[in-house]
Amino acid sequence: MAEFPVSDASVLIALGRIRRQRLLLKLFGKVLITPKVQKEVFGKRRIPRWVIVKQVCQDTVEEVTQQTGLKPEKGETEAIALAYRLQTVLLIDDRKGRKAAQKLGVPVMGTLRLLLEAKRKGIIQQVKPLLAALEQTGR
Repeated sequence: MAEFPVSDASVLIALGRIRRQRLLLKLFGKVLITPKVQKEVFGKRRIPRWVIVKQVCQDTVEEVTQQTGLKPEKGETEAIALAYRLQTVLLIDDRKGRKAAQKLGVPVMGTLRLLLEAKRKGIIQQVKPLLAALEQTGR
């Protein structure tokens, strides 16, 4: 099992909207993403040092596509495939993607659970203000 989680764009975007992406650094030390997730979240901006871009084998993407019915060109499919191959946690909010990952036996964690875990570990004091901020930003 890999030491670090793989993140889909959804969690990084949600935490970015409330300026809390660094919670992932504090919770995990490093986070893995695929090139498609990098493009979706960061575009041409520089990525943080604690975010590692890792290519996923096309055979694994095809296997995930066949087993789940997800479209291979989507970033979430690549993220699920990478987490599946590495046997690690997938950070994802998208309901369809979560179900597909769980079908493959990939453990998932969404933004809410991340916030609760950060509170449990004393990284943040309260969850409610961050949830309210997420609501205000359209998440």
